[in-house]
Amino acid sequence: VEKFKKLATYYKNKGIKFYLVIESDKESLYPEYYPKKYCIRKNNDSRAQQLIKALQNIDNLTIITTKENLSKLKEKGNQVFLKTDTHNAPFKKITIASINQYETIMGKIKESYPKIAILPKNSYKKEVLNDFSGNIVKNAKYGKYSKENVEIYKLKTNNAKLSKFESVNFYKNKSAGNEIKILIIGDSFTLRYITLIAQSVFECIHIFK
Repeated sequence: VEKFKKLATYYKNKGIKFYLVIESDKESLYPEYYPKKYCIRKNNDSRAQQLIKALQNIDNLTIITTKENLSKLKEKGNQVFLKTDTHNAPFKKITIASINQYETIMGKIKESYPKIAILPKNSYKKEVLNDFSGNIVKNAKYGKYSKENVEIYKLKTNNAKLSKFESVNFYKNKSAGNEIKILIIGDSFTLRYITLIAQSVFECIHIFK
């Protein structure tokens, strides 16, 4: 908690808004398939809920959670996680869940930066990725369960120019219609929607950790 307080104060002093995105793992969206003995809770709160409660009153720290909107997507009959993988999209691919996460995150940021434009639904074209095998089954023999067909989405127009240096991706989008710059430090989940975020801001730096 103290570390987040220091970071929030540091960014505030530089005029930078600080956002923390708490992603939902596969087991939190599909608890019906997860053994209850592994669900560790304190006072009936999950670890994510405990973290949110501990950080929610820190000045200049806005917490964004993706679980609620992904749950609504699931309730409508959509597949929000891959069957053969721990992610909701193949590596550097976009699925309906990736788009949902992007819309949730940028929708919250847009409250403070109204010049941000969120991509409309007609920005994508849908395709099917056949016989995909994810990280759960890559080195195991699961027979017919080792592959799946995945609906993926591709941008009809990608306006963000990408350059790279080691684990850092630099995106510049002169068509964004704003001068907003965003720094994202994220794990493998962010690789599924970082290209979408880059469409909404002038400059995006993504550090993969």
